[in-house]
Amino acid sequence: ALNPVKTIQQTLSAPLRCHGTPAREVKARVEELLRIVGVIPPEYFFNKYPHHLSGGMRQRVVLARSIIPKPQFILADEPVSMVDASLRLSILDLMMKLNRELGVAFLYITHDLATARYIARRGRIAVMYLGRIVETGVLADVFERPLHPYLQALLAAAPIPDPKVAKKRKALPLKSLEVAGADAIPIGCAFHPRCPYAKEICAQEVPQLEDRENGHLVACHRAEVIPPWHLM
Repeated sequence: ALNPVKTIQQTLSAPLRCHGTPAREVKARVEELLRIVGVIPPEYFFNKYPHHLSGGMRQRVVLARSIIPKPQFILADEPVSMVDASLRLSILDLMMKLNRELGVAFLYITHDLATARYIARRGRIAVMYLGRIVETGVLADVFERPLHPYLQALLAAAPIPDPKVAKKRKALPLKSLEVAGADAIPIGCAFHPRCPYAKEICAQEVPQLEDRENGHLVACHRAEVIPPWHLM
């Protein structure tokens, strides 16, 4: 978030000074940061306030501020959820650019499967259910060959633009559509009350992540007997 009563120049100048940038170099460094994140021409935005900027531009300024201490790792929690859909990919592209050029690693947290699929092309993806990772691996393995019933159900429920393809899709027959609250997480596998493949062990023991093949990990007692899942 950006301070609504600070200009963009003030927003970036303060952390630069805190990190030891000499006063005579601060303005030039602010200009450099804005150029890196695509806020151009920089001088046009120096005296602008956050409400003068679009959601996409504000997020670029936030990224500019985050790279000031030259981090190796940035936690990005829903960074494009408040950005117009038409601009989301540009922010994700910027994050991937910072990864390539500055060596910054990102942990991208989202509920949006489409943006997760897009940004995970260059890394690994992990799927969580009620606070636990249930499946993780490289994108091609996890999304094309999902092993956990929760991920299978999630992908089966994702909208498909092509009506002909959507008509042929098969949904996973869940026992229930109700999700347990954080204060009442089921014993054992948290997904077992909804899982069509659940057995007694699923209600008794928490499954651990196990490597099924080439770093594709899944936490499921029944993974070996669950039939392969495909979009259609």
